[in-house]
Amino acid sequence: MDIINDLYALYASSSKKEFKAAIIEKIKNQYFSSVKTTPFEIFKLDQIINDLGDVTFHIKNQVKNVLLLYNIAMLINANNTYERFPFELYKDETWDIEHINPQTPKEASEDEQKAWLESYRHLLSTKVDLSGDDTLLQDVDSCIKNHMNNFEDVSKRISVVCGIIDNDSISNLVLLDAATNRGYKNACFLEKRKKILEVERTCNNDEKYIPIGTKWVFLKGYENAESLIVWGASDMQDYTNDMAKNIYRMLGGEIK
Repeated sequence: MDIINDLYALYASSSKKEFKAAIIEKIKNQYFSSVKTTPFEIFKLDQIINDLGDVTFHIKNQVKNVLLLYNIAMLINANNTYERFPFELYKDETWDIEHINPQTPKEASEDEQKAWLESYRHLLSTKVDLSGDDTLLQDVDSCIKNHMNNFEDVSKRISVVCGIIDNDSISNLVLLDAATNRGYKNACFLEKRKKILEVERTCNNDEKYIPIGTKWVFLKGYENAESLIVWGASDMQDYTNDMAKNIYRMLGGEIK
């Protein structure tokens, strides 16, 4: 409660402009320093983009804090009076850090590997050009039938034909409520996209909140976005750039 009382006292004794400047300074102190306990080192756009490359799934607190700031920044920068970040829902929900492209379950159970293959099988049979590997679909079926006996080879070939990059960088991570995330488990990007759109269409914000940054990823709302089927290298770069620009702009940076 001390921080609330401190902020209220600051608000009561400041003009709106002074209060906003003080809040921005507090946020900068939380996120920027030369000590590696913060996500970012220097308040420069190119440095923020560079530092985001070091924010990975293995530093979960940093990832969650950066994704939270990004989602807040998107709404503030949009200057939409009808939409504000719902802090009460964020506080009440359990949030997961979700991989956009699912991790390839090389050392997982047979059931998890089967679920991964079945998720991509539909994509392979309907959406992807297999002319460079025309036996892949047959080999996926054989792998499933024969208890994953050739899973590593088949999964590598799927990654190649679909252009999948499976990594733990923040460019492959989003915030998602635990119930939605665990509902589709290790599904491919296309299947996750369908689920996110279904939740957004059927639930109101009082029931379920999909953060705007997460929606933007699965809608592929970036200028250079191409395929809606997979999350590729160019998507990851666009996402990182958008994250850096929104954070930089919200904290007072000017983008020419």
